[in-house]
Amino acid sequence: MRTRPNKSHFKSFVIAVLLCLGACGASDQEPTPEAAKRFLKLRGYEFDEPSFFRAAQAGDVIAVNGFVGAGININAKDENDDTALTASADRGDLPVVDALLKRGADINAKGRNGWTALLLALEAERDAIADVLLAHEKLDLSPETPQGMTALMLAVWHQRDRFVRRLLERGSNVNHQDKDGDAAVHGAAFRGNVKILNLLLNAKANPDVKNKLGGTALMWAAAYGHDDVVSVLLQRGADAKIKDVNGVTAAGWAAKNSRGSLELLLRTAEKTEGRRQ
Repeated sequence: MRTRPNKSHFKSFVIAVLLCLGACGASDQEPTPEAAKRFLKLRGYEFDEPSFFRAAQAGDVIAVNGFVGAGININAKDENDDTALTASADRGDLPVVDALLKRGADINAKGRNGWTALLLALEAERDAIADVLLAHEKLDLSPETPQGMTALMLAVWHQRDRFVRRLLERGSNVNHQDKDGDAAVHGAAFRGNVKILNLLLNAKANPDVKNKLGGTALMWAAAYGHDDVVSVLLQRGADAKIKDVNGVTAAGWAAKNSRGSLELLLRTAEKTEGRRQ
């Protein structure tokens, strides 16, 4: 005669698995892979990678922990070439990102088009997620976007000065140039952000780095009329005599964009530097 299942035992099993998957993390007390698979089945998931990604996308942290406990490849790629971590970072799902990192997800894994979780978080301005990622000791700061921009450059362009500071403290390459030849100082000049510009210059950024068209940060600041940026760059040693590929100096760019006061300042700087030489 078959014994009927004991409902109280079944309920206790589910509660125990839920509690452990939700709170235990990677511990000696977490359920066996077989128990985790049974729990996932009860929760409506098959034990396969598409279901794992579905759980992550739904923000189902308990199920995500269940999949990892059952032995899923936490760094698997979905149909878009994203890992659960990169996709969750892009969506801004902090609880899932935190759970995945605690369970050993590769923080430097590249998703679609080579974007890492940190690059995606900075691009989408997911500040809380960027904070968590930047606190991770295994974080690699060298990956680039398809355009060649690093995490530091994204932080500059999105004017996240606290991330700029943290990235510089962790040793980001302050003079890295993207595929157009632009560096972080170009971004600070374009945005007119003196605070970030000073952070970069204090970290030994080259104020005279040229992009592929010969453009410097001083030229950008002149063209866009950022008087305070021009002043800081000149005070910090930027060369006003540098010409771009068309032979135009920063003063010339100021003139092209009707920045009369800046043109005068830069023409004076050109003459002063000429006399010094």
